Amino acid sequence: MGEIMNRQMIDQKVGHAAVALWLAVLGSGCDDGMGPDPQPLRPLGLAFVSQRDGNQEIYRMNPDGSGQVRLTNNPGRDLNPVWSPEGDRIAFRSEHQGDSLGYDIYVMNANGGTQTWLDVPVLCCDFTFMTWSPDGQMVAVTTPDDINQGHAWHVSLVNVVTRAVTQPAPSQTSNFDPVWSPDGRRIVFRSDDVEDADLYLVSAVPGRAERPVRLTNNAVVEYVPYWSPDGQKIVFVSERSGNEYIYVIGADGSAQINLTKNAAKDRNPQWSPDGQKIAFVSDRDGSTGIYVMNADGSALTYLTDAAGNDDDPQWSPDGQKIAFVSSRDGNAEIYVMNSDGSGQTNLTNNPGIDNTPRWRP
Repeated sequence: MGEIMNRQMIDQKVGHAAVALWLAVLGSGCDDGMGPDPQPLRPLGLAFVSQRDGNQEIYRMNPDGSGQVRLTNNPGRDLNPVWSPEGDRIAFRSEHQGDSLGYDIYVMNANGGTQTWLDVPVLCCDFTFMTWSPDGQMVAVTTPDDINQGHAWHVSLVNVVTRAVTQPAPSQTSNFDPVWSPDGRRIVFRSDDVEDADLYLVSAVPGRAERPVRLTNNAVVEYVPYWSPDGQKIVFVSERSGNEYIYVIGADGSAQINLTKNAAKDRNPQWSPDGQKIAFVSDRDGSTGIYVMNADGSALTYLTDAAGNDDDPQWSPDGQKIAFVSSRDGNAEIYVMNSDGSGQTNLTNNPGIDNTPRWRP
């Protein structure tokens, strides 16, 4: 299991022990004394994680790097900011009491105020998926199984208002990487067996109990699924050919295609907002860099031919920009570039580690 997890460190490259604990956090908020700040967020702002003040906290900034504001200020680390579909809230993982072995989910306003505890423990490792439902009412996360004493993990849907939790696909195996379909009716996720990990679909409609539908069936690891914007396809990473390749599959399990037939490792695929292109990370040219290709695998272009490693590409909502993390200046910084690779600019530019850029919808 640990080997599978280590392959998926998406948001950070440093792993931590995958041990689940509940944090003894009281009340429904944490240090929410930060009122609205005088610098309004522009429509295409970014949330990100920074260690510049000695601890990993969540910040936001304008798309040109101006107006950098700290949103959280807690003893433990705050990680993995995820914007709500409306762009008015941010869900994130937090170890509020400084306990690095366990995390809880919080939701806060876009300005950092009203941080609400959702009362669900989640996987501690930094690659944990967390996605909002398209209607902004729920988040999908991975939580431990009480019955199996934490030895299995399940996809849990958490109502951000009532904090009610439902599990659409309970099983004896562990399930990870839940992602809502664009119409909000289905969730794709990864289910781990002893030797492999395959992708499944399950209904996300309240009250509709269905058995999960298996999309892939290979004796290898397949993970990090992402829906195409139109909900017709799913892109993911597979090791079925002895390496990490990017595949695409129809939402009904048909037409599985290897998009990146290459001896290098290809990972972290991200659809462009119009569904016409896919950005991804590869080490095919030596260092880790960001590439873009058409949705059918054609017209491959290397975007970040620079010293150091580049990772975590994130398309802006209008598809004109790509934010990413780069170590080319000696430590992890957040950069932005045009979607064709031009205009690469360091937005954060400070001695602390900055990562996990996420565009406001």
